[in-house]
Amino acid sequence: MAANGGAARKEWEAMFAKYKEAYPDLASQIELMNARKMPSDWEAALPSYPADPKGMATRISNGKIMQSVAEACPYFLGGSADLAPSTKTRLEDAKFGDFMPPSTGWGDWSGRNFHFGI
Repeated sequence: MAANGGAARKEWEAMFAKYKEAYPDLASQIELMNARKMPSDWEAALPSYPADPKGMATRISNGKIMQSVAEACPYFLGGSADLAPSTKTRLEDAKFGDFMPPSTGWGDWSGRNFHFGI
């Protein structure tokens, strides 16, 4: 198994090197994801909220923050089972779309909102 894995890894690395040459920006995103890192300037997009005696529900502030992070980080995803309207985990801008088979008519493979089964 180690021999097969090693060969597959070398094949993948060669393929990724070609991909990186052709698509340097996208390859950089993949490398950041693999390293579990965010883009260098993502924190600049975070909103700040003044103190409010009435407060703001954490799900609402989290939902707003998710929108900002999604704008700054092209590989940030949202989603839930059937509770996105209440948990505020849906990425709202239409450009983020839904990750669904195109045959459903509800999205495509480029969508960044995932729908989990319940």
